[in-house]
Amino acid sequence: MPGVHQVANNIFTGYLTFFTTQNEFILADVPVFSERFPMEIQKNQEADFIKYARESSRSRGLSEEQAEANMRKEIREKSSYIENFFVVVLAPGLAIAVINVIWKLHYLYDGLNGRLHSPILGNPKNLKLPQTYYANKHMIKYEDEIKKYKNPKDQYRYNLIPLTQQETDYLMTLSLNESRLFIGFKNKESILRQVTIYNRLTKKELINLKINLQDIPNLINNFNYERDKG
Repeated sequence: MPGVHQVANNIFTGYLTFFTTQNEFILADVPVFSERFPMEIQKNQEADFIKYARESSRSRGLSEEQAEANMRKEIREKSSYIENFFVVVLAPGLAIAVINVIWKLHYLYDGLNGRLHSPILGNPKNLKLPQTYYANKHMIKYEDEIKKYKNPKDQYRYNLIPLTQQETDYLMTLSLNESRLFIGFKNKESILRQVTIYNRLTKKELINLKINLQDIPNLINNFNYERDKG
C-alpha cells in the first residue's frame, strides 16, 4: 500500500484533465480510484532510472539525494510502480483526472523512452497537457515554483478527452475494483455491460481484482422485475 506522502505528492504535482464518454461512468462508494502499473527495472537499466530519479526530483518535491535513495530502495526491494492517474467521477459522462507528472515529462522530453504503460494514456489522443498562461512566467525556473509565483491573472485551459467505449469499460473496471458495498448508475444496460466485463476479468484471476460483484447482474434484473410488478 503506497505511503500517504507519496500519494499526496503525486496528486499535488500532477496535472488536471477531464475524461468524457458517450457511454456511462459509474459512481462507486469509494469515489477516488487509480491506475497503478508495476515497473520491472532490469539490471542494465538501473543507472538510467537513478539518473532520471535525480533529474526529476524537483518536480516531485524531493532533493536529488532523497530521490536517488528512494529509487535504490525500490530497485533493491523490486517494489517499483507508477500511479499513472487518479480519477473522480463527477457525472455519468464526465470525470476529472489527475495525471502523474512523470507523464508530462514523458510527453515533453520522452524521459523514459517508452517505458511507461497505460491503456488510457498510452493512446496519444488521450495525452494532452493543459494550456497555461502564467503572469510571472519570467520568474519561474522549475515546476515547483509555479505555486510560489502564482498570480490572480494566471489562466488555465483544460482539455476534454473523449474516451471510447472500450476505454470507458476499462476505466470502470478500476472503479469497480475499489468499490466496497454500493455503486451508482443511470443506465441499466451500461452497468450490466461493465459488470459483465469485470466479472470476466475476475474469472481469469487477474491480480488485484476482487470477485465480490458476481451477483450484481442478477440483483439488478430482480430489482427491475420487482419494480415492474409493483
